[in-house]
Amino acid sequence: MEVLCKLGSKFFAVADSRQKIYRGQDSIAMLEREANVVNLRFHYRNGHKICTVADGLSKFPATEPTLLETSKYDEQRLVSSVDVIPSSSLDQQCAELVAHLDTQLKAYPKQMIGVVCPRGEDIAEVIDFLRQSSVGQHIIAQTSEEGYVQFDPNKLICASKLHSAKGLEFRAFHILAAEGLKKFPLQRQLAFMGVTRAKTSLCIYHNDDLPGYFEGALSKLEPPRPPLGLEDLLGGEDNEKDDEEI
Repeated sequence: MEVLCKLGSKFFAVADSRQKIYRGQDSIAMLEREANVVNLRFHYRNGHKICTVADGLSKFPATEPTLLETSKYDEQRLVSSVDVIPSSSLDQQCAELVAHLDTQLKAYPKQMIGVVCPRGEDIAEVIDFLRQSSVGQHIIAQTSEEGYVQFDPNKLICASKLHSAKGLEFRAFHILAAEGLKKFPLQRQLAFMGVTRAKTSLCIYHNDDLPGYFEGALSKLEPPRPPLGLEDLLGGEDNEKDDEEI
């Protein structure tokens, strides 16, 4: 950033400290020292349900506006969705994934779709499965093992580790083997970054239990429960029967 600032008279940067997923120096502090800071009030990328989950993951002060409050996403044009898909194996997750991808390639023509896993060993298996599936010709892999290549407009499904999706955005985003988040030190921040890669559709697949903070964030999507009345607390009809027997 210091070099770029010296190369031109004007330097424009956008940053979000909530997207930090590695320990170490924070580049935003340097930007704030060197530049005039303007806080952007709104965003247009993430659908409302995706914002709800992301806000549940965020640990920022309650005085700051939430993603949902500042979202200008057009829900009437493309309704957002978040689906949690438990399974018994990674192969089963992949089979569910292919069914979703078949539909989404038709529903979102010329739109990028992301497929990620937190752990490298899991995404390698997913890529192998996808390449042998009905969507194999649409896959582009971006991994350190296979190398990073130029994006191809004819290959709309990008498969990578979750870390490598940072800075990208997708119409639909799939996180497989999501329980693998438990392996990483800044896992809550990593989950927040992952969730906010999705514009319209987010699918989360898992075999084992998800981290508690992730379950808590997903529970924000559930409709509020009505308050319990006195009859509910005392047992209602069952309590009346007990009184009659007495």
